[in-house]
Amino acid sequence: EYLQKGKNAIGIQLGNGRLNNLNPVWDFDKFKCRSAPKVAFEFTSDELSFDAESLVCHPSALYFDGLHEGNHYDARLEISGWADADFDDSAWTPAISAETPRGKTKLCTAEPIKRFEEHFPIRIAKGRLTKNRNVHARMYEYVSRYFEDGVPTEGGYIYDFGVNMAGIIRLKIKGYAGQKIRLQYTDVAWENTVNRTTHGCYPDGFCQTDTFICSGGDDVFEDKFTYFGFRYVYVYGITEEQANESLLTAIEI
Repeated sequence: EYLQKGKNAIGIQLGNGRLNNLNPVWDFDKFKCRSAPKVAFEFTSDELSFDAESLVCHPSALYFDGLHEGNHYDARLEISGWADADFDDSAWTPAISAETPRGKTKLCTAEPIKRFEEHFPIRIAKGRLTKNRNVHARMYEYVSRYFEDGVPTEGGYIYDFGVNMAGIIRLKIKGYAGQKIRLQYTDVAWENTVNRTTHGCYPDGFCQTDTFICSGGDDVFEDKFTYFGFRYVYVYGITEEQANESLLTAIEI
């Protein structure tokens, strides 16, 4: 039902997920199963013509994703219509043919990840972040390689969603082009202070964080390759006018 007569296109966005976890905590980066993100096709049809070698690729607006760290997204790099059948991809790079994974192929029988409920902020207030403790020694090298900066501890706004959940955030904003917004997710807070010490293996501001850079138009952002445990979100980089109830929606998964 997704196909139309004539030319069609398949658009895929790949993320690191669990397969390519670069995090040195618990030696994730040394797992034998670690591998670059890849996609597999199963294609059987006498009525359709498809050649996987015709696939091409290009860097996306998502310029970093870590399962525990979060997503970094620059909306200025979005490419309009990139998955449309008539899109001009002549300047894109041919995809790399991947080696078939070792081992026995098994069907994943885990329950699918679904959205259950949306939550809106019950309180928004100016606030601050605490400092971390007991940082994992190898984390400093990892952070310096993949991150520009952490989340500043002062000058942000705390969003309280009233329930501790596993989920993601929908961010809706019209900011200026290049406006950088940092989001720190946590499940502990008191008064107007968000507690980061539950992320004790990480240096300050590098665990359960998102970075979003505005395009200058009407932007909407949701995490695709991670989830967080949180009740509170500390938002840095927004104005007092932008710190309203419509900025963030929590999506329980």
